[in-house]
Amino acid sequence: MQASVAITVRPEDVIKVFQAENWRDAATLRSAFADAKPVGYFSTDELACVIVDATEAYHGAAKAVQRSVVVLKQNTLIMFDVVAGGTKAFWALNGDTANLNHKSIPFSNGTSDQVFLNVFQEKTAANIGVLSTLDLAGVRIGEYAILFYVDVRAGRSAVFFDSNGGDKLKTLVAGLAPGSWEVWRNGWLDEPRVVVTREANALYYEGEPGGYFLKRTS
Repeated sequence: MQASVAITVRPEDVIKVFQAENWRDAATLRSAFADAKPVGYFSTDELACVIVDATEAYHGAAKAVQRSVVVLKQNTLIMFDVVAGGTKAFWALNGDTANLNHKSIPFSNGTSDQVFLNVFQEKTAANIGVLSTLDLAGVRIGEYAILFYVDVRAGRSAVFFDSNGGDKLKTLVAGLAPGSWEVWRNGWLDEPRVVVTREANALYYEGEPGGYFLKRTS
């Protein structure tokens, strides 16, 4: 019988992050969600992103399991799970969600890997727009575009997405390889060099909405 992976999340752990004074700290985010091997961490005053390798938590049932968690302004949490290698996987909430709004975002790009994208918000929920493409799974929430590379390996190839309008945009793309990246918007070079560090494995950029193309140059 083929092994399967059951990914469960406790709503109380999400609420603990929202209530934590040090909600941006990598240790806080990792301890709330299966304290796994660190892969990346990035933060600003308004958001924090942590990426972990959770493979060992599933005791060989999957080739690789990676989780990314992004918290926005202490009231929204986006969780992204990738289960690699064709392993059958399930994702479920384990507990009462009465104090949270939860939305699951379907995603499939035709590969054997399974991807789970979930958004948690406090009761006053903002609108959630879907930004997913072939290589990225993501959401637009207010002025934020939060996207994830859909592989447990860091993304090195060019990626693109459309931010779906608005007045301004703060973009985070988690799971990209370290190096220098060009940021193109609507066919024009917007920024010739945005550095993704080995510590972050994520690209952050502030600009105007539009059609974005990100290309690694070194």
